[in-house]
Amino acid sequence: MPKALLPHRPPLPKRPEEVEREEKLFRDVKLILRNLFEREKITIKQVLDNLYEVGSVNLINQKVPYRVLNRPAKAIARCSKPVVKSVAWYWFVRNCPQLITNWLHYKVRFDPPLPPPTPTETEVVVVEEVPETVSLERYTTDMKKLQAQVRLLTGALVGTVTILGGTLIWASRVPRVEPTFTGGSSQTVRPVPINQRDASH
Repeated sequence: MPKALLPHRPPLPKRPEEVEREEKLFRDVKLILRNLFEREKITIKQVLDNLYEVGSVNLINQKVPYRVLNRPAKAIARCSKPVVKSVAWYWFVRNCPQLITNWLHYKVRFDPPLPPPTPTETEVVVVEEVPETVSLERYTTDMKKLQAQVRLLTGALVGTVTILGGTLIWASRVPRVEPTFTGGSSQTVRPVPINQRDASH
């Protein structure tokens, strides 16, 4: 008879010293990767240069299918290559060591696979047949509510326009106060109607 399989047990939790050592080792991995990138700066820049050359051509061919604009766009992409290469190198050195370290850490953690989702019972939806008279009455009621809302909004709009127009007309008829100067040093202020002010101009 085959031997009985051992019962499945959850993994043992890490001890504090193991967690601390793991964090230290991966900090060292990140530092080693950063030093490696600095030593291989010329090689990495050449890789980024080739990636930009291929990617820019493919992207322009896809996004700019017109020949009249395609060639000028490629020329602009070639002229901007030094700037893009500098920005790409800065982003690579700043982000890639951490990204690669996280990926390597994930690979050696050996996390247990997620359990498969439990199958759920298929819900049976029963559609009740609605009589035609009931649906017609509901449609009529909805139409009446909609018409009432439209009338309410129309009345509110007309009232707003009326108030705004009356305000503008009142503001245009209010006399403007302008200073008038006499022979002396004192100043007197008298209202000037709008019609006379317009005629003086």
